Amino acid sequence: MANAQFTINGFTPPFYTSHNTVLTFQLLEVKNIKSIAWTVIGYWNGPNNAPAAITRSGVPLGVTASLTLPAGDGYGAAYGIECTVVDNNSETAVFRAGVGVLNAATGTLVGFPNETTEFNSVAGWADRLNRYLGAETTVALMTFPTGRSVAGKVATGAGPGVEIVATNDTALVADGAGALAFGQIKTAMITDGNVTLPKLATQAALSVVTNATNGVASPTAVTAATDGHVFRRSGTALGFGTIVTAGIADASVTLAKMAANSIQTSNINDANVTLPKIATQAALSVVANATNSVASPTAVTVAIDGHVFRRSGSTLGFGTLDTGAFNDQTITLPKLTTQAALTVVTNATNGTASPTAVAAATDGHVFRRSGTALGFGTIVTAGIADQTITLPKLANGSARGQSFTWDGSAWTLQGIVTATNLTNSDLSRSISDGSRFVLPNATLTAPRILTLAATGSPILGETIYVERYDTTANIYTVVDAVSALTIFVFPVTIRRSASFRWNGTNWTNTESSIRLN
Repeated sequence: MANAQFTINGFTPPFYTSHNTVLTFQLLEVKNIKSIAWTVIGYWNGPNNAPAAITRSGVPLGVTASLTLPAGDGYGAAYGIECTVVDNNSETAVFRAGVGVLNAATGTLVGFPNETTEFNSVAGWADRLNRYLGAETTVALMTFPTGRSVAGKVATGAGPGVEIVATNDTALVADGAGALAFGQIKTAMITDGNVTLPKLATQAALSVVTNATNGVASPTAVTAATDGHVFRRSGTALGFGTIVTAGIADASVTLAKMAANSIQTSNINDANVTLPKIATQAALSVVANATNSVASPTAVTVAIDGHVFRRSGSTLGFGTLDTGAFNDQTITLPKLTTQAALTVVTNATNGTASPTAVAAATDGHVFRRSGTALGFGTIVTAGIADQTITLPKLANGSARGQSFTWDGSAWTLQGIVTATNLTNSDLSRSISDGSRFVLPNATLTAPRILTLAATGSPILGETIYVERYDTTANIYTVVDAVSALTIFVFPVTIRRSASFRWNGTNWTNTESSIRLN
């Protein structure tokens, strides 16, 4: 309960002192305080000087306070001091006391300005206040400036009375320490067995008053919202609800109290439910807990031929098997589906994909990579290592003495070219005249010139072969008709051969001085 009583400079009020004195106010009780307020509620002195404001201090703020009395004129001064305390339960206590300077002539304390009927030029307005503060306790002599108040002695023991102010919804009570104030009625103030039911506050319909929590607390109303629910403890709370197993004593439920189909798993001995006792299921189904957590079994149906019952991710169900269902080296060739004739099973694309069948449609084609795909086809140059093809791998020719010859667009087999004889004269020959020329023995009687002409539309790389069997001492010179330059001179008295190739512009000597037998 809140207590606003205080001392003045260590003394119980009223307190008499002199002008210019510093007054110190101190609360008697400082526990459970929420707020403290100090107020000067009335004053008078000769010059009518108002005192300075009251200064609060201490912890909590206002536990102590101070005030300096102003100067006076010898007629005395009087001040009414009020302290208001609110505790943590929002209970309020108000305590008022007088303090002042006695009239020098009478030795009494002057009154407040609101005492207008008992003025005395020497004593001031002194009668009622002086009697009150002079320890006269007759209630008829007291004034009540606040209203809604009573006069009384708030503390035990003899002393002056004070005005005790009432607050809303409170009663005048004495707390455990004997202090008198307006406040709430507490449990200790009520005699056991004296609060009747009509005195309780009304509650919501279908409710009980209870402390439903797991700790000390004020009771509240708990409502029954559902038919059939009972009031019971559930965990650490009280409330309406259904009864759990722990709320029923063993062997207390008779057969008549059991609902139909109420027998549970624990009531059935192991290995006692036969297959005919299991509920019928949909066609082509298995009973399983197909989820990834503890749950009641359900029927899982297979809807597609060939599907198998397997785990897929975190569930069970019918479906196709993925790679993880097979151990390595488990699937034998007979287990693969049949394929079209002359095919291989492969991923022929340039990315991850399911294998497909790739057919070989042409004789002689091989399975190789071509660009970014696999397939059957011919082998290109990049597919053959250098110096890999041996002579036995070459196709047979059609006649003895054939050789590979580039005809300008492809390699072809060329047989032995029939030679054309040269005569004892200066001659001009082109590729259109042939590609092999022979100077027979004992032909030349003088030096002669063979001019290789650009006529006949020679093709880049075409070659003319010249063989000299003549062993006379006459020079035989070969000249390029385009540049007019000598490109070869056959030596005398020796059988030799030379070859000349068209480079796209003129004839050049590519091979010479091969001695003939």
